[in-house]
Amino acid sequence: MQNNCMDNKILAQRLKTQRELRGFTQKELAAAVGITERGYQGYEAVNRFRTPSLSMLFGIAEKLDVSIDYLLGRTENPEAHTN
Repeated sequence: MQNNCMDNKILAQRLKTQRELRGFTQKELAAAVGITERGYQGYEAVNRFRTPSLSMLFGIAEKLDVSIDYLLGRTENPEAHTN
């Protein structure tokens, strides 16, 4: 996964937006994927961004019912899957 500022902003914003749309708090989503709330907060905080591992990204995408491609900004369709 690329780790540049633009990708981080897209991922952080989409994580927050999709989490809120599905009614999760940061604490609830963190618990659902097996990490601490503080750990999850780093994924949404652009200024102190932490890149999630691929396995964590899969877990979060599954809980949010969106594709990883959408979270990473590779598509505008949350349901789309690109190769």
